[in-house]
Amino acid sequence: MTKQIPETFLREWLALHNSYEKSEALTLVIKLVAVFICLAGFIFNISSLLVAMLLLVLWLQDAIWKTFQGRTEQRLLTLEKANSENDQAVMLNFYSHWEESRPGITMLAREYLSNAVRPTIAYPYVILLPICFL
Repeated sequence: MTKQIPETFLREWLALHNSYEKSEALTLVIKLVAVFICLAGFIFNISSLLVAMLLLVLWLQDAIWKTFQGRTEQRLLTLEKANSENDQAVMLNFYSHWEESRPGITMLAREYLSNAVRPTIAYPYVILLPICFL
């Protein structure tokens, strides 16, 4: 006999899972925009410094987006664990948990920057930045 998943768990998990997948698609769009900006810089002879600054903005935006996605992933894992342990105390507290555990501005900035240097986020920016100065 299979275990019945509470409807509230299931709805929250599905909503967060869809959000997680959409976040993954959006981060790919951000990376593609970075590639097109670099290409446009070459085609239209745009200042290398301007292109580099735009790439840095997109890189940081990508890191911020992936940080948010990481929070969603942690919540999905919490829900899955709570479901397996039949712990309903974690239901419907995604935002309140974030509010309680939200770091200060310095720690938040560190979290964004530490995510920015992860290989899956740093690519393609570490390649595009030197290219825009060729």
